[in-house]
Amino acid sequence: MASKKFIKYFCVTLLLGSTIYLCFRNFQLHQQVNQLQVKQNPSKSKSDTVFITKPFNPIWAYPITEIPNLVTYYLPTSTSVNSSDSIKADSILQLLKPDSLVQILLDEKSLRISFKDDSLGFYFSKDFELDLSSYKYNFINNSLTKYKKSIFAKLKPYAYISYRYPQNLGDLGLGIGFKTQKVIYKVGMNGFWYPSFKKDPGLNLEFRLEYNL
Repeated sequence: MASKKFIKYFCVTLLLGSTIYLCFRNFQLHQQVNQLQVKQNPSKSKSDTVFITKPFNPIWAYPITEIPNLVTYYLPTSTSVNSSDSIKADSILQLLKPDSLVQILLDEKSLRISFKDDSLGFYFSKDFELDLSSYKYNFINNSLTKYKKSIFAKLKPYAYISYRYPQNLGDLGLGIGFKTQKVIYKVGMNGFWYPSFKKDPGLNLEFRLEYNL
């Protein structure tokens, strides 16, 4: 009787987990197809243009101002900076103001923003370390600002099925995961069937840790 109940639970959980997985997989494949089409047919891609009468209202700066971990100044080749120059390096740094945004380089963990000071002709870059899993960012008034995401934004459902051969060990699980920058904490239910060790299937509460190398 217990075996029939577990088989029923196993089938329902398997169907639910498969549905969740297929939904996520379908969404990922749809995105990949769109990206591939854009790469293969760049001339066919176009932007929609919308004209509205509302004034532009930028999103206000977030409460935390991010300090760059590195600032690089590119001095003109015609300018040499040493102790005998009339313009000292310190005074140059004080006079520089980011007039023009030149370039943005972005990846998952870092951001480089490059500017040109039109009044002095200098280029300079600011490098920031990012934590996109924990913060939202807003670049405004030549400053990068951020605020911490809600804890609920880090919660994601998960489902898995595993089978280990030749011991014939089967597992099925569903639960909720909490993702940080390096570690994913998971809490859920685990259904298992280990006929080599136990005749009847079982059900456990599980807690898992996954570390991103």
